Amino acid sequence: MKIALDFDGVLSHTMKSWVLTFNSTKSEKYGFRTLTIRDINEWAFFEQFGMKVDEAFEIFDEVWRDWHNLEPLEQDLWQKTKMLNNLGEVDIVTSVSESRL
Repeated sequence: MKIALDFDGVLSHTMKSWVLTFNSTKSEKYGFRTLTIRDINEWAFFEQFGMKVDEAFEIFDEVWRDWHNLEPLEQDLWQKTKMLNNLGEVDIVTSVSESRL
């Protein structure tokens, strides 16, 4: 059996890193003292405060360049992934293209 696990937002806490990067580089430009993860409630969340998709994805690019430091979404996730590997062949997948890394 083949099992696919999405890296972005399933295994890793990508949005937490996005928020931290936004807060350190862009928050004042968009009138925030600090953006929180609770402020993100839809896919195009960045449009709510006037950010264009290209600028939002520039932050994602920065987050992805440091992908090996992304936090897992759950504690002991490696153990759960290992258990799944006992059931079948596990692939870690993402929609992020290599050119964005």
